[in-house]
Amino acid sequence: MSDLRRCRRQVLVTQMIMTVLLLAIVLLATDWRAPGPWGNLYAVALGCVLGIVNTLLTGRSVLRASQTLQHGKGLGMLPLYTGLVNKFLLVAGGIAVGGLVLQWSLPFIILGFVVMQVGFLFCSTTINELKDS
Repeated sequence: MSDLRRCRRQVLVTQMIMTVLLLAIVLLATDWRAPGPWGNLYAVALGCVLGIVNTLLTGRSVLRASQTLQHGKGLGMLPLYTGLVNKFLLVAGGIAVGGLVLQWSLPFIILGFVVMQVGFLFCSTTINELKDS
């Protein structure tokens, strides 16, 4: 397995663990007497899913860019740019659907997404430190 695929798998496992922990925290902190207590849990789950799909798209675009560069084509950065546009549309669309259409709490959607991005950054900096040593 290539280093890039192994790193992507490690990031995804870290994000899955963080998803379970965040969902457990929200579940424990939920006021069950309030109307619609499941909405916050769904909102956090949507944010986490958006973050995980974001990681998958990043990994896919980096793999495609590295394969393009290995073949010596001059368009090596194109997969990164198209992946960036795809990620932006997915995240913006997911947040809009969750907040505006489904009427879930926007702060909880964004919380789930931000925690996934922190997991991505934490794991990627840890991987870079291990490679340097």
